[in-house]
Amino acid sequence: MEKIVATAEKPWLVSTSQLKEWDKCKKQFHYKSVLKTQWLTTQKNFELGKAVHKLMDYQARNLPLEPILTEVRQDIQETYLALEANSLAQAKVVANEWSFNIPFSIEVKSEPQPVIWLTGRVDRLVETVVNTPVKQPFYWVVDWKTGTAVPADFKQAWQTRLYLYAIWEARHQLGMPATMSFDQLGFVYVEVKPKRKQAVRLYEVIYSEAQHRQTKADLANVLTAMLAEQRFDLPATCPDSYCPFGTICGIAPAETEQLNLLALPEKPVRKRKKAKKEANQPEVAITLPPQEAVADAGVGTSPFDWF
Repeated sequence: MEKIVATAEKPWLVSTSQLKEWDKCKKQFHYKSVLKTQWLTTQKNFELGKAVHKLMDYQARNLPLEPILTEVRQDIQETYLALEANSLAQAKVVANEWSFNIPFSIEVKSEPQPVIWLTGRVDRLVETVVNTPVKQPFYWVVDWKTGTAVPADFKQAWQTRLYLYAIWEARHQLGMPATMSFDQLGFVYVEVKPKRKQAVRLYEVIYSEAQHRQTKADLANVLTAMLAEQRFDLPATCPDSYCPFGTICGIAPAETEQLNLLALPEKPVRKRKKAKKEANQPEVAITLPPQEAVADAGVGTSPFDWF
């Protein structure tokens, strides 16, 4: 049975996804994070989220968005505008689309000791001001939620805990005050659903020293268990009805409504009739962004290639 590699030549990069997989199903963790098994997925479900995250990235960098907004789908435009109107989107940006690699140490009996890095990408880190009781900065780790649901127990979710831990450990590199305390840092999921009466909802967690110590201890215990695992047993029942490995992992078919993307029947392709072009019909002009804004990157076939 293959095991995790965590050497100086090939460090172990630990992400939120791996921690969630381990908690949910060790067999799924083995396929995805140990064997690195790839499976076909459809990208259509991620189009909205990827587009809105890209627009929020451009907004943080003060790039002109009007030319893009006129070209994107209506649901993308509505979702972005709802987020952009929120006060967190207008707050001072400390870091944007920030990728982190934080070293993490655990002690094992055998030598050499494992080389581990905690990895992830923060949508945005912003600075606000609070008066409790004196005026001082407060920092929010922001995660835009446009499609996937906010975790039910979001305060204890691995993303919340790992990202807060990483930001605190990297606070000096990020230029945050040397005298700041744990309670000047928080994590917030910003959930947006434009059609809902309350389009934007916030799910907030304020950090503490006790949480930091507990996260460090829990990470050490979980990572030690991952390294020691050799069996990667199946759970009693399948916890993920959409797991792509349901047909090969050995779990009883009756225990899962597994969605096998490879087995999905192909949709019949309907031929569209070409519309007759009316006489003297003007050509549709697409407004491109100012040339100086795209001189370095060039203009692509998608609005998101303009910057």
